[in-house]
This record gives sequence, C-alpha cells and structure tokens, in this order.
Amino acid sequence: RLLYKMLAARKPYMNISHEVMPSYEAHVSFVRTRPYRGWYIVQDRNNKSFIGSVYLGLENNIGIFLHEEFRHSGYGSQMLDFIYEKYPHIRTIFANISPNNSVSLAFFINKGYKYHGYTEENEITIQYTYEKLNPFYVVEHV
Repeated sequence: RLLYKMLAARKPYMNISHEVMPSYEAHVSFVRTRPYRGWYIVQDRNNKSFIGSVYLGLENNIGIFLHEEFRHSGYGSQMLDFIYEKYPHIRTIFANISPNNSVSLAFFINKGYKYHGYTEENEITIQYTYEKLNPFYVVEHV
C-alpha cells in the first residue's frame, strides 16, 4: 500500500511506465512479478517519515522517487550511493527518464550520467536513457 501511495503521489510528467494511474490490484500484480533486483522504501532517520523509494531493475536501471518535501535535501544522492554500494558487481547503471522531467534529468546529469539513447512509441519520445559506470564496481577474481 505504501508503494502505491508513493506511485499516486508522482506527477504525471514523471511517469514513463504508464499514462493512467493503475488500479491497486494491477499495482499489486506488477509488484508480485518482482521486476527489480531490489526495491527499497526509504525512511528519514530523524522523524521516521517515509521519504521515497529507490530501485534497481533487472536491466540495471535505477529509479528514485522522493516526496516533494524531501527533494533538494541530499536524499537523492544518498539513495544513488546506496545502490552503487549495494550492487558493486553491476558495472553500468542506467537511468530512464521522462523527457518532461527536467528535475530528474538535471539530477542525473549533475551526477555524471551521460546520454545513452531514447525510446519512442508512435513517433513520440517517451524516455531518455542515461548511463554511468558504477564508481563501486568491483571485478570478482576467480
């Protein structure tokens, strides 16, 4: 339910996976497919508020969502670092971003992400993809 509330809190211009808010049942069904390596709900240590979520998808794509009152406070950077450290075996992390989400685009560009490409549907760009080498990447030796 908490993840569904966070999904509902997102502005439509942020979305790349849906145009219409899915039903709660459809959301539960989606979550049960386990399309992520890890999906984490983030809580503020001081006031115990749920501030957002971060995930790493099966295709090494990161997603960060912060409730509006917690944006521009350093939490996004901490969430990004958490994913890097949690998955040091993942060499490249991708960020798929709606072309209309200028705040997210600026965030990832400022974090060193480089343009990788875009995805279109019906001749309309639905997402840009940026990439960055994981600064914690470790090659395992056998």
